[in-house]
Amino acid sequence: MVAGILLKDEILCRGGIATGRTIHDERVLLSEGFIVAHEIEQHVAVYPRIVVHDELVKKVKAFDSLTAFFSPPLKRDADGFWFIDLFSQLYRFKDGPESVFTRWLPERE
Repeated sequence: MVAGILLKDEILCRGGIATGRTIHDERVLLSEGFIVAHEIEQHVAVYPRIVVHDELVKKVKAFDSLTAFFSPPLKRDADGFWFIDLFSQLYRFKDGPESVFTRWLPERE
């Protein structure tokens, strides 16, 4: 995930992920999901985190075979919103130079 790679390089980001009907051509994009994701980024993800819209979490969890293949570490934050736990993803990228974020993470056995 791009946000995990950015975090490894000490770059914080925030955003939203959503799903919805989409119409597009070479010049125009109209998307419910894009609008919802933008609203999440602007009003919900006010500090660095990637917030996942509830409807998308329901769709991902509905496909058992999908979650076995693609299992993002989704967690519910204190405010009730789902987010992707990027810190658990840091362990995947830890083989590079130590960064500020990995220095204080406990070693995994």
